[in-house]
Amino acid sequence: MQLSIMEAGKKPMHEIKGADLGIDFIPVNQIRALKGFVMNRKNIILNQGSAADEVKELAAALRKEGVL
Repeated sequence: MQLSIMEAGKKPMHEIKGADLGIDFIPVNQIRALKGFVMNRKNIILNQGSAADEVKELAAALRKEGVL
């Protein structure tokens, strides 16, 4: 079984274009505009203190936002 899989990679590939088949590719949809998504940041500033206090404050802020 594996031998036939390995042999499949050696077979020649044929490229057929749409014009060869008589197919005219006309786009049905047109892109009129592309807009990026604007993400508003929360700009939460943690109070400077001990590392343990900053971690607690960060965890509380994340819980408030529904992340945790």
